[in-house]
Amino acid sequence: MKKSPIALINPPAPFLIEERVFPNLGIINVATSLKKKGYDVKIYDLSGEKDASQKMKEIANEYSLIGFSSTSPQFLETYKLFKVSKEINAHANYFIGGAHASAVLSFRSRANSERIKKDSNILPLEEFDYVFGGEGDFLEDQLFLSGPKWKKLDLVQRLDDIPIPDRNLID
Repeated sequence: MKKSPIALINPPAPFLIEERVFPNLGIINVATSLKKKGYDVKIYDLSGEKDASQKMKEIANEYSLIGFSSTSPQFLETYKLFKVSKEINAHANYFIGGAHASAVLSFRSRANSERIKKDSNILPLEEFDYVFGGEGDFLEDQLFLSGPKWKKLDLVQRLDDIPIPDRNLID
């Protein structure tokens, strides 16, 4: 079975003085693990981009699987890029992971359903096809399964079980 190419998006973080100081190791770990399993994965590091929305428009039609990593402070930028991409390519499958998705997944699992329906942190995430919380190193095991859109991924128990992050995947 041919595996679909995957775009992984590292969104801008305009709240930082210098956005490109700290590489997103989480997205690098995910890409490295997926590449090791035979996927064609490309990371688009949009940190520091002056017009990230325009770049996202260029990326959107190239992929049927588009994933975003996001911290909570980045989520506004992430959500904007998701909306731009969805406008261009409504048929792609969109997923999100990272610290924001993990924190909201944890909260969501403890909140009652009435509170969930109103929560401004949860509602935008509901628009993604899948929301992954936890460690993305085992993402491939969950990526193409049907079932709930909110998924808790396994935690890495032994560092020897995951590949060394390929830092050549980012600039």
